[in-house]
Amino acid sequence: LSTNLQILSHAQLVSSRRDGRSVIYSARHDSMANLLEYLMEDCCGGNPEICGQLADTVLRSRCTEEGHA
Repeated sequence: LSTNLQILSHAQLVSSRRDGRSVIYSARHDSMANLLEYLMEDCCGGNPEICGQLADTVLRSRCTEEGHA
């Protein structure tokens, strides 16, 4: 699991911080939404029939500056 989290961290999809001997990982929602947007454009060509559910997920994942969807 640590190896996978480290890979995600290098891809800037998660961030990490130390808490004593533990490493706490947090999802970077904006980076993940950007990745989903890229995949939609590249794989789906923006076609709503193919990527409709994925588009809805991307839109729901966007947070405002206050941290609310």
